[in-house]
Amino acid sequence: MLKSVNGKLVAIVSMLFLFSMISVAIFSYVVIKKDLLEKEVKDSKDYLDITIRQMNVNRQSNIDSINNFVNYFNSQDESYKNSIQAIKNNFGSDLKFFKDGIGAISVYIGFADGSIITSDIVTQQKGILYRNMGGNIPENDEPSYDARTRDWYKGAIKADGLFISNVYEDADAKLPCITYSIPLKVNGKVVAVFAVDTSLSNIQSNFEAVAQRVFVFDNNNQIFLSNDPQNLFKPNNNIPILRENLKKYGDNQAFKYQRVGDDTERYGMCSKIGEEFVVCSTVAHEELEKITGDLLKTQSVVSGITIIIAGILLYFIVSYLLKPLSTIQLGLNSF
Repeated sequence: MLKSVNGKLVAIVSMLFLFSMISVAIFSYVVIKKDLLEKEVKDSKDYLDITIRQMNVNRQSNIDSINNFVNYFNSQDESYKNSIQAIKNNFGSDLKFFKDGIGAISVYIGFADGSIITSDIVTQQKGILYRNMGGNIPENDEPSYDARTRDWYKGAIKADGLFISNVYEDADAKLPCITYSIPLKVNGKVVAVFAVDTSLSNIQSNFEAVAQRVFVFDNNNQIFLSNDPQNLFKPNNNIPILRENLKKYGDNQAFKYQRVGDDTERYGMCSKIGEEFVVCSTVAHEELEKITGDLLKTQSVVSGITIIIAGILLYFIVSYLLKPLSTIQLGLNSF
């Protein structure tokens, strides 16, 4: 009889303990999932803030460098810049030193006849300070090149000031680049356009060290910075969805969306960088579910082992405590 009581008592206590553990596990699952989502949101904000700072510092540094050259150009005697040939002769050799000083891919000056002088990868390979290109001048490199048809030239002339291009992949360096260009004037008249091709490779290197999915795209919805280099300069049908959510929710606000192609749910957060770029951070809903699911499984295994051990210990403890009653019962049965 006492053995029956002992077993029932252990069973009841074990069931109550199991119920408590299950309740705790469910509560923990909900709390952990909420905490993980909050952590992802915080991490996303941090990544966006860091990216925005990097892009703004890079942008301002390039603008300052271009303005420095313009100031240098303006400070020279007018005889140094009163004709295309004078500018080529007097400023051509400066291009290499300017390029090396700011770490640009190429630096060049375009003229109204379509020709340019440039210091670039080709001049670096040849060991020369600069080279002449275009303008339908036979002795120039690539005689058919016409600066006047290029966006960097037309953009600076149209803006009558600083022009910043969309991001593109440099044909020679194979790196994500941005071109900054600005008119050069003498007595208020445009005599040339100065341009600089700058690389984003240093920022891209920082992106590749990030575990979370973070990327930047331009007004053409083209990804040019990403923690996954395979996404660079490739079509992405999800960009319009992210841009629409950014418009709906605003900067640094989390949202949920369905990914085009596989219809998986993802959490996202985006922010504008000036008027030209947008940075986004996203994470798959299933990734959060997997993390919380793995934690729940681990907790369930630990709880199961705890219940088994507790049940065994409880059985022996109860048996020990009920042992005097067993002796009394045995004595009573002997009468």
